[in-house]
Amino acid sequence: MQVTPVFAACLLLAILFVGPTGAQCPANSEFTSDAPCDSICGVPCDFKGVHNICICMDGFLKDPKTQQCVRQNQCSIPEDIPVLRQMPAFSFACFT
Repeated sequence: MQVTPVFAACLLLAILFVGPTGAQCPANSEFTSDAPCDSICGVPCDFKGVHNICICMDGFLKDPKTQQCVRQNQCSIPEDIPVLRQMPAFSFACFT
């Protein structure tokens, strides 16, 4: 019967292309298939997009020295660098 090998081949291809849906992420982070950026202490979001990675949960930022997701007040960056969650909204104003 030809149906079983065809079904098995389709199932194998689906598994290979879709891949695992979950990932083991470090503490205070979660897997995402699509996000505007990775939230890093002192680095504004560039909105280039990140795909299929573990990113910090809301309320946490990635510390650039330890690569761990920490609370904003635990970021190990110099005092003169602001801790940024995301870039402020930008809008054009028309002058008349």
